[in-house]
Amino acid sequence: MNKKLSVIIPLYNAEKYIEECIASIINSIIKAEPYDKEIIVVNNNSTDKSAEKASSFKEVRFFNETKVGPCAARNKGIKESTGEILIFLDNDLIVDKNCLLEIINTFNESEKIVCVGGAGHSYDRNNLISMSHEVRLMGYAPNKNGIFEVRTVPTMTFGVLRKALDEVGYFDEHLMGAEDYDLCLRLKNKGFKCVMNTNAKVYHHHPTTIKDLSDKWFKYGIMWVIANKKHKVHSELLKTVLWLLLFVVSTALIVINYKFIILSFFIFILPWLIFYSVDTLKFVIKWKKISLLLFPLVHQTVIVSRSLGILYAVMKSMR
Repeated sequence: MNKKLSVIIPLYNAEKYIEECIASIINSIIKAEPYDKEIIVVNNNSTDKSAEKASSFKEVRFFNETKVGPCAARNKGIKESTGEILIFLDNDLIVDKNCLLEIINTFNESEKIVCVGGAGHSYDRNNLISMSHEVRLMGYAPNKNGIFEVRTVPTMTFGVLRKALDEVGYFDEHLMGAEDYDLCLRLKNKGFKCVMNTNAKVYHHHPTTIKDLSDKWFKYGIMWVIANKKHKVHSELLKTVLWLLLFVVSTALIVINYKFIILSFFIFILPWLIFYSVDTLKFVIKWKKISLLLFPLVHQTVIVSRSLGILYAVMKSMR
């Protein structure tokens, strides 16, 4: 597949990271020979020095998009790009030198593969909350390496063929989250495959506080509901709502009578502890960080925040 590559970065208030991000992309793109390539940065109403710093690179084609949201910025990049292979990258990550070539080569594995994601590693290895994001991302397939099919490719590192976008449409600009889930659903409904390649590595600046983590996943839960309603995937919504109801009923029973705490322990806490503790131990051994044993507690914050976002969106839609 000797086609042109377009790397597209939506930019918003990333003055701390954008220069290092672009420099790493330039270093990685050199490895992507003999492919023709371009780097496109789309500024989305930044109020800091992000635009000034990004536009200073001679290798960058720089554009502005005033419509608010990363999806609008990505779509602007698609329209301005000339490549058959499009790779979207977040503005706060560092790209491994072999990342882009790994993504490109993955498309050669099968004609059905039209969307490829990379492995998002945490940039800050000393922060438990930041590290937990990596464990969460990689934890759903802890024993898998290389290339494997997934339900959703995160937009932080999102490679896609232009011909596939021409068939299913661009990013949904009404979504301020879960746009990756939405687009992957559309691709899969057309019979295409979305895969991850763990050899395509990036190092991402994840949230480092509980508040930022909670806010992120609460908003994602809201957008996830909107995306599922759009695709009429009611089974996913039903499962989540039933889980929430069961959790609320169990909590209410404990308040009424403390003896129900034993029942709740076996229904909720014990299975959850076993599942996440076994998964977490693999990362504790791999990275030699005892603090990661607290990951199940951090991940519970993700589950609760996302669930509350889902519940909020469902209740709001019923008004």
